Amino acid sequence: MKRKARASVGSTITPTKRFQASDDPGTLEEQSSQIAAHEVTYYFKDGFRLVLPYDHVYESFTKQRWFGRTLYDVMSSEFAAFTDEYVKSACANGLMKVFDVRGNDLYPEPGEQILDHICSPNEKLWHLAVVHEQLALDKRVRILHEDDDYIAVSKPSSIPVYHTGTYYFNSLVEILKREVFGNAPRQLYPVHRLDKLTSGVIILAKNSKAASQFGAGLTNSQFRKVYLARVRGNFSRVFDEHKCITLDDGSGLVACCHGYMRVVSHKFSVHEFTRDYSEKNAKPSETRFRMVAYNPDLDESLILCYPVTGRTHQIRAHVKFLGFPISNDRCYNDGELSASTHYYPDLPVVHWELDDQGRWRMPELGFVAPKQDKPILGNKKYHIGLNKPAEGLRPSPSGIFLHALRYIWLGRLNISDCAPEWVQDFGIQPNEGFLSKLDLWDDTVDGKIVTQDATGNNEDHMAPVELGDTERATELATQHP
Repeated sequence: MKRKARASVGSTITPTKRFQASDDPGTLEEQSSQIAAHEVTYYFKDGFRLVLPYDHVYESFTKQRWFGRTLYDVMSSEFAAFTDEYVKSACANGLMKVFDVRGNDLYPEPGEQILDHICSPNEKLWHLAVVHEQLALDKRVRILHEDDDYIAVSKPSSIPVYHTGTYYFNSLVEILKREVFGNAPRQLYPVHRLDKLTSGVIILAKNSKAASQFGAGLTNSQFRKVYLARVRGNFSRVFDEHKCITLDDGSGLVACCHGYMRVVSHKFSVHEFTRDYSEKNAKPSETRFRMVAYNPDLDESLILCYPVTGRTHQIRAHVKFLGFPISNDRCYNDGELSASTHYYPDLPVVHWELDDQGRWRMPELGFVAPKQDKPILGNKKYHIGLNKPAEGLRPSPSGIFLHALRYIWLGRLNISDCAPEWVQDFGIQPNEGFLSKLDLWDDTVDGKIVTQDATGNNEDHMAPVELGDTERATELATQHP
């Protein structure tokens, strides 16, 4: 069904007139602006949020790791939604272009010759596509705090914070604009991130000055974050092993895991925790953990996590390294996965098709759009986001047992969320407040290590010094949605 805008949060979201190829698009710049201006209608069916296929222009400046590589190599190896066949077809039909620093189209005539282009600094890659967005769970976004400069909300799992890949309208930023602010003109600046599969506290700036101030706080280590996770096994054994430094902060034992994070696959967003600092592109990383509860029937533990640094997938990779992966994390749990569809139903495979009346339909959900629609590009075989990545066709998870419980900006904000429903499997109610009051840091001289560190040294150490992530802070604090 199509849902009107929720009564408390704004007006009805109206569909858009789609830009057609026969409409004389003019210049690429004009074409881009027309496509970017389109609106969207959200539909809801069987607990899922749906967005009909739409036209979109992707633009990106070349990244340093792309320099010296062919366009074909970059597109086929870095983007999970692109098959080799899709990349070749898009280039041959003029749907992928390269512009130099002066804005000149380097390949004005469509053809596969662009596949051999060697990427260089200050070039812009342009890609026109019909996008099939992944479904998302039909979960409301709860506002936790709002002032003149910031809004803090509880992000549901299954949606990214900002536009990424084949996600645009099913992103937190766009849902907030349409369902909380009622489609009124609004700029929102993501200043930190949560993984798509992670739920919980997220803060967005409402103006560029506030975004810059938040970024300055990140670089000066003014933030503390607490996550809840469910991991496989009895996590208390970590305190008896030597993979972590263990300290007693007066409220119990805290395990401090030091090392490095590195990217294993940009295309599939897989990262690895390692002790080897010589690994290519390895960045310092630290996470602290506190045991909360153990369920012997499930053989799972509930733990608190404090990522001192802010590396992508840091907590997920750290607990895997320790031998206690998040119990339903398909990416980082190589063993038996916990049954979690009660909390996180799988997202159906995206399979949009046009019926004989020109309406989009999704047979798997029995959904048919109420109005006729027509994409601007030809063969549906070459649309993107069809759940046909290189690893094969399969349903996608909608969430993992990882929840951002608390976010503190020293002297400015202290935001807490309710615990997720899955803590009930440990005899804890989601609205119990004690979890959000447990800290995992001791920045004073009282935090003494009481067991050996990973190298076997027995001498006392002070609580580890925080490691800032200035590169990521600057990127997010200045990013426009």
